[in-house]
Amino acid sequence: MGSLLYLQSGGPTAVINSSLNGVIRRCRDRGIEVYGAFHGIEGLISNDLVRLTDLPYNRLCLLRQTPGMALGTSRKRIDSDFPFWKEVEQTLIDIDCDYLLVNGGNDSMDTAQKLHEHFASWGLKVVGIPKTIDNDLFGTDFCPGYPSACRYVMNAFASIKIDGSSYEKGKVNLVEIQGREAGWVTASTGLLKGNAAPDLILLPEIPFDLEDFLSRISKIYAGKGKVFVALSEGIEVPHRALCDVDSFGHPDNEGVAYALGAIVRERLHLPVRASVLGTACRSNPYTISKVDSDQAQWLGEVAVDEALAGRGGIMVGLRRSQEKSLHFAMETHPLADCANHEHLFPAEWMKDGFPTKEFGAYLLPLLRGDIPVKTDINGVFLSCNIEKEQK
Repeated sequence: MGSLLYLQSGGPTAVINSSLNGVIRRCRDRGIEVYGAFHGIEGLISNDLVRLTDLPYNRLCLLRQTPGMALGTSRKRIDSDFPFWKEVEQTLIDIDCDYLLVNGGNDSMDTAQKLHEHFASWGLKVVGIPKTIDNDLFGTDFCPGYPSACRYVMNAFASIKIDGSSYEKGKVNLVEIQGREAGWVTASTGLLKGNAAPDLILLPEIPFDLEDFLSRISKIYAGKGKVFVALSEGIEVPHRALCDVDSFGHPDNEGVAYALGAIVRERLHLPVRASVLGTACRSNPYTISKVDSDQAQWLGEVAVDEALAGRGGIMVGLRRSQEKSLHFAMETHPLADCANHEHLFPAEWMKDGFPTKEFGAYLLPLLRGDIPVKTDINGVFLSCNIEKEQK
C-alpha cells in the first residue's frame, strides 16, 4: 500500500485544520503513511512536502484551534496549458503516492477534478474534502467553516449594534461581511434578536437598488436616529477593490462599505461609520462551533476511508437527517459536479428583506457547542506550527 498525500487549497476557514486532524488520525489508525503538501498545488510542483504520520500528539490536538491553513495554501490554477505535470508526477512517485486528498472550495474541487483526470490511468485515487465560509459549494448540507464564520459575524455585528446604540443620535453603520457571490454568512445576522438585530440586510443574490436603499436609510434614521446595515461585500455597488483579481478570475470585493458610505454622506448628509469584518471571521478560534469542527474532522476521516476503499474522483459531503437535526451521514458526489458549481442563498428563505424561520432551523443547530481553546499565560491562543524540518 502506497502513501496518502493531503493538500489545502483556496481561502482558510476556522476549521479546515480540523479536517487535517481527521486525516492524520485516520491514516494512523489504518497504518498508512501520510504527507502534507506546503502551499497546495505549489507543494506538488516543488516537491515541498512534510511527513505527518508521527506529528506529536499535543500538536495534533492543537490543529482544532489553529487558524489559517497549517500547511499553507495556494490559488494556483491548473488550466489547459499547465506546464508542471512532470514535476507533480515526480513528487507523487517520490513518496509512492496512491491517494491524494484536496481540501477546499469550488475552485479547489476544479483543481481536484483536473488531478483526477490526469492521473486516472495511474490508479491514483483523488478525493475532495469541502470547506468554505461562503457555504456555496454543491454536494454537502453545509460547508465546514461556515457555521464558525456565522458565529463570529453574529457576535461582531451584535457588539457593533449595541455599542453604536449608546448614542441618542448615532450614525449610519455599514457592516461589510465576506461573501462575493453568496450571502449565506451575511444572512446569519438576520437571526439576531432585539437590540442586536440589523435594520437592513443586503445580499448579493438580491438586486441592489441604490435609490430604494437611500430612501430606506433616510426613513430609518429619521425614526431611530441611527441605522445598522449588514451587507455582503458582493452587492452591486461600483467601487475600487482593495486587492487584485485572483488566478481564477475572481475579484476581491472588499471595500464596498466605504464606497456606499461615501454615497450616503454625499446624498443624505448623514454621519457614517463603515466596518469591514474581513478575514477575522474565518480565523477566530474562540468562535469555532463544535458542530462545525467535529464534522470537519469527520469528513477528513471518511475521505481517507473512501480513498483506501478505491473510490476516487469524488467529493465527500454531509447529509442531514430530517429526524435528528444534528445527525449527519456521508454522501459523495463526482468532483465534476462540485467543481465551480455555486449553491447560492435560496430566495425563498428571504421575506421582506429578512431570513425566514426555515433558515433559522437550518443554521441555528450548526452553531452549537464550543471547543476548549488552550492559551499561553497571557491568554493568547496556541496554534500548531508544522515545520518543514519534519520532512
